[in-house]
Amino acid sequence: SRLYLSEGTVKNHISRVLSRLGLRDRTQAALYARDNGLI
Repeated sequence: SRLYLSEGTVKNHISRVLSRLGLRDRTQAALYARDNGLI
């Protein structure tokens, strides 16, 4: 089965994660993940 998430919901989740980690954008999030062994 599929899970439907609207674009706004995804953007909201991304914004909350960035805020909690103190990051400015998705590029910083990717670098953070790389530097912390998450990817």
